[in-house]
Amino acid sequence: MRCVRVRLRAGTADRVRGAVAGWSLRRDEALESLRDEGLVRESVFLEHTGEGDYLLLVQTGRDLNLAAERFATSALPLAAEKRRLLTEVTEHAIAIELLAHHDLAED
Repeated sequence: MRCVRVRLRAGTADRVRGAVAGWSLRRDEALESLRDEGLVRESVFLEHTGEGDYLLLVQTGRDLNLAAERFATSALPLAAEKRRLLTEVTEHAIAIELLAHHDLAED
């Protein structure tokens, strides 16, 4: 599991919100993209702070480095749209340190 915190360029939060909402309506494509990347779960949050807006990406998969490689090279239209949007709206991104993870589904 990982969480990436993406600082958005000023004024892009509404664009991101709209894009993510549109992708959510394309459930079959979203699930195909997860399978293609080797992820089993992905959640996307939008955080508003006094310092700016942030996109929080929470992903779960067996090999997250491989998932990142597959995302970067995926020919799927949804993956290409995500890459394009992230390139255009990202000011900078950091990985958030995971301190603990508990999941009843893993028992």
